[in-house]
Amino acid sequence: MKKNLMGFLLIIMVIMSCSVTPPPATENNVKTLEQAIREAAEEIGARFDAGTKIALLNFTSPSDLFGAYVLEELTANLVSLRHLAIIDRAEIELRHRELNFQMSGVVSDESMQSIGRTLGAQSIVSGSLTIIGDIHRIIIRVLNVESGEVEVQYRTNIAVDSMVRALLESSETEEPDDDEEAEPPLPDEEAEIPRYARTISETFIAGIHSFSLPSYVRFPATIEIYALGAGGGGQGGNQTTYMSGLGTRNEYTTGAAGGGGAAAYISFTIDQQEYFTIDVGRGGTGGAAVQRGLGQGWQAGNRGGEGGSTTVSWQGNSLSVSGGRGAGMNRSSNDRDLSGGSGGTAAGAGLLSAVFAENLDSRPGANGENGAHNALGTSRGGSAARITRGSIASFGGGAGGSASPASPADYGGGGAGSRGLNRGSGGGGGPGFFSGSRF
Repeated sequence: MKKNLMGFLLIIMVIMSCSVTPPPATENNVKTLEQAIREAAEEIGARFDAGTKIALLNFTSPSDLFGAYVLEELTANLVSLRHLAIIDRAEIELRHRELNFQMSGVVSDESMQSIGRTLGAQSIVSGSLTIIGDIHRIIIRVLNVESGEVEVQYRTNIAVDSMVRALLESSETEEPDDDEEAEPPLPDEEAEIPRYARTISETFIAGIHSFSLPSYVRFPATIEIYALGAGGGGQGGNQTTYMSGLGTRNEYTTGAAGGGGAAAYISFTIDQQEYFTIDVGRGGTGGAAVQRGLGQGWQAGNRGGEGGSTTVSWQGNSLSVSGGRGAGMNRSSNDRDLSGGSGGTAAGAGLLSAVFAENLDSRPGANGENGAHNALGTSRGGSAARITRGSIASFGGGAGGSASPASPADYGGGGAGSRGLNRGSGGGGGPGFFSGSRF
């Protein structure tokens, strides 16, 4: 269920210039590269149970660029299946560098099994592209890390469309002879090097992550970062018992709702590899209800937890957006406080150097609604801030939760307050996902 508890969206996008002609229709059994990758992912997904930990290690190809592209696309397709545990590409690349392991050369099964064990993977994925005349054949295999058994083997011929040609012609595997020094290309030659347009998007759930750009990225590259804070938790309800004539009666209080998380966007250009640290905040927890007996007087339910901030750091810069405040946050001074949580802000944006100012957009989250004592009704959580800038038409804007009708908070939305002896709902969130697309 995407709407409760866990993490909040942060997307890093890398945009490279120039365009690609759409692939032609397939003929006979020849597939486009995209179709082949998608079918391989579906075959792998159908083979393994939920939670199986898989590492995509190696793809042998005449072009490093082609191999890196297939690994990234296959990773994106496997992650989109939502039931496998795919090991992060940055972690794999770091381990490759530590062990001097090549991602695009010929590597023995034993070597891949060894690095798979160090990553804690249960199965490992490798592949190859073989070219015989005009035939381009892809093979993708999945090996069991412990037994070495081939668990999946997908094979097909692919069409040589403009995308495949660009990837193969942009080979980075050719190196100058030891006796020769590589000469920089002339301006007109450099202009003829095939380029392709691509968007890489990463989405991270709650926690601390590191991220670097895939090896096939060419510079300069344009970076877009979208960050969303977590929603604040809703306040718990209250039930208080009073004497009424010869009997008793109960009064019910509706707790206040949490505020929505803030959102921010920034874009800039980099000329070399960059490393990002992403700390994604968790949604605020809902407050517990309070029950009061005869002679005790009513008291508001326990306050909701604060939504966590999301912070992205790179090269001495930091972009931070705060989560919404939990509902009833003044309880330390007033145990009858029913004020809604305030929306998050993007105060951390000031940590960025001045060069980013004109490409920055930040918006606060909406406040949650107040609660009510001894009255019917509900309090709805504040909605998350929305950004309408850059490559994503609409980012954020998740709705706050509601108790009646029951509706959990969406991404970044504040949790609803509860009535009576019910706990307030948590701030909005949801598991992260990976997606990729091309222009």
